[in-house]
Amino acid sequence: MKARLAQKESNQGISAKATACFCDCSLHAHDFYELDIITGGEALTAINGKDETARRGKAYFMTPEDLHEYPTDSQLDILNIQFYGDDVCSPLLRSIAEGGRRSFVLSEDTLCSVEALHSVLLCISGSTKPREEARQRIVEAILCLLLDTLKENEIEAREAAPDIQRALLYIEEHFKDCPTLGEVAAHVMLNERYFCKIFKEYTGKTFKEYIREKRLRYAKKLILSTSYPILEISETCGYNTQSHFNREFKARYGTSPLALRREK
Repeated sequence: MKARLAQKESNQGISAKATACFCDCSLHAHDFYELDIITGGEALTAINGKDETARRGKAYFMTPEDLHEYPTDSQLDILNIQFYGDDVCSPLLRSIAEGGRRSFVLSEDTLCSVEALHSVLLCISGSTKPREEARQRIVEAILCLLLDTLKENEIEAREAAPDIQRALLYIEEHFKDCPTLGEVAAHVMLNERYFCKIFKEYTGKTFKEYIREKRLRYAKKLILSTSYPILEISETCGYNTQSHFNREFKARYGTSPLALRREK
């Protein structure tokens, strides 16, 4: 099965909907963040190649690095929220994204709170600044509720300058396009040399190492979760040649892309 790139409901800002099922639930990724909160029904879903049962009380947080799907005949009731990194508080978003958790189990009280917030979100429309800010605060409140469901100290949010937070979110949404150091530094309006310094101080990696790590991690997910040809995966992840991709992949994971697929 091939993974497709999903289109956001709205080209900019936060979008929200409530649905009994998705029109197209096949394996997909996207260049935005997505929250799916299950309020009813039950169905098997897959996140990054791992099967999971979706039912009331489950919430799924997807970054641009993740792949997921629902069965086309699913009878799930889903509250869906889509947004870009610039739409919400950067440290809050990074806390969840870096924690690695993609599946959450909400208590009934928390779920009811999320349902109420989502209802308000659906009611607020229009492009005026107060309404946009209200939508942002509502989504941030929902993200806070997700964080509250995690065990204490499971996620340690590292403090970073707002410029680095914005850079990391930009990379999260554009790493498949292989952004250059100059492009990202310009996005956050920093001198390249200074940006390199503070980027490594925060991530522990050089810019090049960080991008390579994200591309290879995404490639591994595609290898394990899809039937994409290896050449197509290497191109999707920004490699000009498959031989270059194979070398970097084996150096990182100790096995070739083809061997990993055969082992799954």
